[in-house]
Amino acid sequence: MANKRTSASDKAYHMTYKTQQIWAKNRRAKLERALKRNPNNLQIVEALKDISYRRGTPKTTHWSASAITTAQLVKKFCGFCDKNIFHANKDLKLAAWTHIASKRPELTTRINSHTKGMFSIKTRAHTKEVPTWA
Repeated sequence: MANKRTSASDKAYHMTYKTQQIWAKNRRAKLERALKRNPNNLQIVEALKDISYRRGTPKTTHWSASAITTAQLVKKFCGFCDKNIFHANKDLKLAAWTHIASKRPELTTRINSHTKGMFSIKTRAHTKEVPTWA
């Protein structure tokens, strides 16, 4: 598994890469090499006139492996998967799960028991589910 921490020297390197615009120097050198190999290519000449930073921050969220697995499992049992089941807002998440559960009524007792708080003895004692240890 990759290390998620960044050392101070890595942070300093990234800051100098950004502030000194090393990416522009590298791109210019790469385009000049390509122009030397292909002197008739007009696209390289145009690219040399306007060198800009091309790697922006991604605008869309990416699916994690666990989210993909969960979505596939929900789709397998319910026929569809609402992407709001992964939302950070618990109200939207609950609404998505209840919408999915409305298609499969046998899932509603399990969903409702979890939303009311499964950590209280009162809630667990009055569920009509078969315990997992039985």
